[in-house]
Amino acid sequence: RRNIYLDRLTRYSDDGFTLSAPTRYSVADWAKNLAALPRSRTLRRIRSHITFNFVWATLVSLAYYVFIPSDFASTVDAFVPFSLSGGILGILLAFRTSQSYDRFWHGRQTWAKVINRTRSLARISASYATADGFSHNAVLRWLVAFPEALKQHLQGERTIAAFDSLKETERRSLEACDHLPYACCYALSAEIDRIRAAKESEQAAHGLVWWQMEFLLNALQDCIGEPEAIAGTPVPLPYSSHTSRLLTLWTLSMPLVLVTRLPLITVPIATVLVSWMLLATEEIGHLIEEPFG
Repeated sequence: RRNIYLDRLTRYSDDGFTLSAPTRYSVADWAKNLAALPRSRTLRRIRSHITFNFVWATLVSLAYYVFIPSDFASTVDAFVPFSLSGGILGILLAFRTSQSYDRFWHGRQTWAKVINRTRSLARISASYATADGFSHNAVLRWLVAFPEALKQHLQGERTIAAFDSLKETERRSLEACDHLPYACCYALSAEIDRIRAAKESEQAAHGLVWWQMEFLLNALQDCIGEPEAIAGTPVPLPYSSHTSRLLTLWTLSMPLVLVTRLPLITVPIATVLVSWMLLATEEIGHLIEEPFG
């Protein structure tokens, strides 16, 4: 059943269309969400690691059953250091995912700036900008192209055919440029400059409009550098590597402790469940730390 908040959210619109309700988790969908576990993207990414841990836990259980004396569990207890290290691992994973979400939210805020500034430029262009040779339609075409250019730039793509808002001559000029978002800014600057170059009798009336549009264009250009900083500055590799190594060693040592505490047939199952919980949490951190794909 749809959430009341999402129903209300779809009423807000500025272009004649309702906003698409974002995909959110609802507690009412717990059964559907559980049934979709085999198709989970996160599970697919960690499947090889979980499979390895299952095989390892099975081999440890068999070796314990065949070679270890029955009274071994009463003489050796490794559960205390294992549980203490588990607490450290939990704190490390929580901090890791928190840092990743900060990057995700920073990326979302940057994209909100792109939306707000393109809207402002379009409004001023339509309402106030008039000058010989100035084309409001050209400004709109390049404003529509800018988010697509920024997306392709951040994702390492280059598909000129996707810029269907531009004329053929404009697409060819864009194709000749190395940096697509900056090319859009240059084209917008050229159009806006026509306002500044208005007739002398009109300059006083047009000067403020040109200055405001140029200010917004500079702010839009800043929206290129901010996501570039996010995409080009990953979480430090030593930190990610340390988290991964600690998690791997901890899950590999887990069967060595569980064989002394659980029935041997349940050790591989318990290992898989705990590994899935920890590895999936780590992988989610890796996924959301790249907000632009």
